[in-house]
Amino acid sequence: MSEYNDDKEAIRRKVLGLGEDSVSKSYYPQLQQHIHELEQKTKALETKTIELNKTIEDLVNTKILLEIEEERFRELFESANDAIFIFDTVDHCVECNNQALKLLQYDSKNDVMGLSPIDFSPEYQANGELTVTALENYKTKLMGGESQIFDWVVIRKDKSLAYTEASLNSITIGDNNYVQAIVRDITKLKKLEQDFSLATIRTEERERVRFAKELHDGIGPILSTIKLYLQWLNDTDNQDHIEIIKKKINESINEATKSIKEVSQNLSPHVLTNYGLIEALNIFIEKIKETGKLQVNLKHNLSQRLDKDLEVMFYRVTTELINNTIKHAGASTSEITIKKEGEIIYFTYSDDGKGLSEDHRNKTNLGMGINNIINRVKSVGGIIDFKQKKGKGFKVKIIVATHLSNGNDID
Repeated sequence: MSEYNDDKEAIRRKVLGLGEDSVSKSYYPQLQQHIHELEQKTKALETKTIELNKTIEDLVNTKILLEIEEERFRELFESANDAIFIFDTVDHCVECNNQALKLLQYDSKNDVMGLSPIDFSPEYQANGELTVTALENYKTKLMGGESQIFDWVVIRKDKSLAYTEASLNSITIGDNNYVQAIVRDITKLKKLEQDFSLATIRTEERERVRFAKELHDGIGPILSTIKLYLQWLNDTDNQDHIEIIKKKINESINEATKSIKEVSQNLSPHVLTNYGLIEALNIFIEKIKETGKLQVNLKHNLSQRLDKDLEVMFYRVTTELINNTIKHAGASTSEITIKKEGEIIYFTYSDDGKGLSEDHRNKTNLGMGINNIINRVKSVGGIIDFKQKKGKGFKVKIIVATHLSNGNDID
């Protein structure tokens, strides 16, 4: 029984730390060390927690500032007076502002997202350059570090044409490169320029009419009167001489009268005013065919007359093109096609001659005739393109929106 009590006392002493081999004396220093380490780690964790909370607070504040700046940028972006497009490296639109939607007449950005500039541009630009080629040239220069500013024609949702001034800039967002296009609508300015050119053309036409009237109604009757007077020579005594004189004078007067009529017709073709473009062209073409110098074929789908300014433009351009073919091309045939689709008129002229000279192909020396054609087309808001292949004939395409030529706004 005493041994049991001794063991019990020994266990008690160990637990209470009353002996050399007590639990307290054996493990206390180690426990103290662990406690100290835990306290240090706890303090370090508290410090890290404070730093983390500060970092989180800074991030929240930064996020708020970024959201404020983004909102300011978005307000500036959306309220800009010019249309702004952002395109990726494969020409897909990834962002645009409200002014861009207004320019293209779309209701939602979803209608524009993913579109390329080619999708809302005509086949040819106003300078006659193929749209695809022009866009690639501008992009190549842009990638070379040169910002681009140029005139550009777009097609709106209602198929009307809008004239713009576009600027391209290369921008980086994150790790990606984009092209920013700022597009200003200058349709009204172009319309004013066209109105000025058209007023000049109309003044020229009025002068042609006036000259034609003076030649036809003034000189014509005078020559006819001279003819009547000369007929009185029948009363002379030398009948043989009288007959010879009468014949020669009559031939000269008839030729003069015919020449005056031809000049009058060229200055202001009455058939164009009275019967329209197609009839006037047919009469002109028949005269060309009679000379045997050129076979001209005309195809069209016009069922009614066009606006007066359009008819004058197409008539003058066609006669100028035919005259150029006869004088310079050495062609045997030419083709004219006039096709109206909705409010757009497509005009094509071609011949099988030797084509334009190198200067013409490079647009360095177009000559007065070609420049007159270009100015006439521009005066009615049209687009013109010359197909320039040396030795493979000549071809020109003209596209005109009828509502632009007759003075209606296209806003």
